[in-house]
Amino acid sequence: MKCHQIVNRVIVPIAIVFLFSHSNANAAFTSKAGKEELTFVVQDGLTLRALVQKPSGDGPFPAVIFLHGSGGMRDDYADWCEYLSKHGFIGMAYARRAFPFGGGSPDRTIRYKDYLFKDVGDLNLVIEQLRKLSFIGNGPTFVIGSSEGGHISYLAASQIKGLKAVIGLNGVTDYLDWYEWAKSEYPKFPIARFRDAAKSVREIFGCAPESCEDRYHALSPIHQVDQISCPIMIVHGEKDPQVPVRQAHRFADSLRSSNKPYEIHVYPKEGHIQSFFSIPNFGSGPEASWLADQVWTRKSSKDLLGKITTFLKENLK
Repeated sequence: MKCHQIVNRVIVPIAIVFLFSHSNANAAFTSKAGKEELTFVVQDGLTLRALVQKPSGDGPFPAVIFLHGSGGMRDDYADWCEYLSKHGFIGMAYARRAFPFGGGSPDRTIRYKDYLFKDVGDLNLVIEQLRKLSFIGNGPTFVIGSSEGGHISYLAASQIKGLKAVIGLNGVTDYLDWYEWAKSEYPKFPIARFRDAAKSVREIFGCAPESCEDRYHALSPIHQVDQISCPIMIVHGEKDPQVPVRQAHRFADSLRSSNKPYEIHVYPKEGHIQSFFSIPNFGSGPEASWLADQVWTRKSSKDLLGKITTFLKENLK
């Protein structure tokens, strides 16, 4: 099952999220070529679109929600939905606000000034609406996120009640630490528009850490560990050039110190982009080559797929 080709595959780990108040909205489904398309209304009255695929039968079934990174929706997410439906789960992947097939402006400059602030609030509304559907109900709900989505997933574990478990792939966990790292490492990147990531973070927060450290703390999962109420799986590539692996290790240390259930899987020599079902096609040129070097090997991705499936099934018990 292939769908939703993305317009821009650039992966940038800047993911800043604020929580907003909830609103009531009802999900609506339409059938489309053997799969379902879900639409739901979130904050600001935006209507977002999702793919959903469920196992045979009436349910209720456990649900797994995928949160994509700043590269947007990819074929892999559709394949994930199909894969999970064969393992007894509902698989759902929605295009976050400001991305193709999602609501809001696709202008990425505007998005980084506003839209990311509402991702956790949107996710909470999605879950509320899903639980009103007969084939999901109050069954177990899981969240998996990659890159930006990984960061949002970690935050969701502390902010959204009732999640069964959360999996984060290569996500930022401490923005103070990441900011300091980015100031020294991002200027070395071969892609010019990535080199001043620290400045972009300052613009998003409206200040540098020394002026508003509390805001950086508030949006860093590592500082929300005490509020986490479900098991966490941390996944990271050891050679990730965009989010250093120390983010994963420090988050795991904090979870362990707080006696929170977690597991961590760090894959040697792997970068930032997993390839579970298909190898991303980045095109050609320096930027494409830089991104292609970050794609995980098929061996590592297959191994991780097995670990994720096991983790989900173990947390159904």
